[in-house]
Amino acid sequence: MASTGGTAIFCWAIFLQNLRGYFLRKEGARFASKPTSHELDTSYFVSDTAAREPMITVTDIPAAELEFNAVRAAGPGGQHVNKVSSAIHLRYDVENSSLPPVVKERLRRLRDARVNRHGVIVIKAQNHRSQDQNKREALARLAEILARAQKPTMRRVKTRPTRASVKRRLNIKSRRSSLKRLRDKPLTD
Repeated sequence: MASTGGTAIFCWAIFLQNLRGYFLRKEGARFASKPTSHELDTSYFVSDTAAREPMITVTDIPAAELEFNAVRAAGPGGQHVNKVSSAIHLRYDVENSSLPPVVKERLRRLRDARVNRHGVIVIKAQNHRSQDQNKREALARLAEILARAQKPTMRRVKTRPTRASVKRRLNIKSRRSSLKRLRDKPLTD
């Protein structure tokens, strides 16, 4: 290798960080997906993977923290609809949960109507006729909210428009303004 020792160590560190991110997405014995090209961009991927913890899923949440209530579903259903409670209300109190503080904070900051101001996630599932299917759907929606809260956020890179693009924009603006000026009524003397 024709580089100095420090550079070689730094390159190996980046390679190992990328490899670590690849193995974090492992599902059982298979891999969920290969890292995308934007994940392999070292300026983003290395800095974010080092601080990340393993993903929290619905299966990691203790059953005692999930509250299921069976309620009557809205909508058509004939005589049967008023007899059974097949819809499910899933309530998950984020504040009093066993989630890591980082995930709790990100869930609080989510702009989602299902997370109320008290930090409780309320999900109503009523698409299916059976209570069991609605319960599975509610858990799937909770898993989607948890995944969205744990998704790494990309930092915005400040950019400046090129001189040529600024010049083009100003030329277009001046042409448009002169065109609009020609539409004015002529001045009367």
